[in-house]
Amino acid sequence: MNAHQTIYITPPEFSSSGQLLFRENLLPMINGKHILLLLASATTGKTIAEAIDAIRYYRGVVVGVSAIFSAASEVYGLPINALFTTEDLPDYKTYSTCGCKLCDEGIQLDALVNGFGYARLK
Repeated sequence: MNAHQTIYITPPEFSSSGQLLFRENLLPMINGKHILLLLASATTGKTIAEAIDAIRYYRGVVVGVSAIFSAASEVYGLPINALFTTEDLPDYKTYSTCGCKLCDEGIQLDALVNGFGYARLK
């Protein structure tokens, strides 16, 4: 199955329009390979879907998706294996920027979270 016992870790880059891409020197690590997609967190599954689309474009075969936290349970029929889910965080909420119920109710947020961590707002 893995005759050479190799594992490649290849983070993607993003084009100026936000599209995921892999440089030419990484293509041998993706083309025809079985890919395990690893993420820190996933909220809607949109980024996972974009990553799967990019991997498939470069002819990789996504065989699994894992995350530390995921609010989504599957993308394109692939289950997301997560250490923590919304069941572990019963008060977890996510809103679009123009549909934040806390903002509508005048409740100030403590912080904003992204892939680098969080930024306090107070």
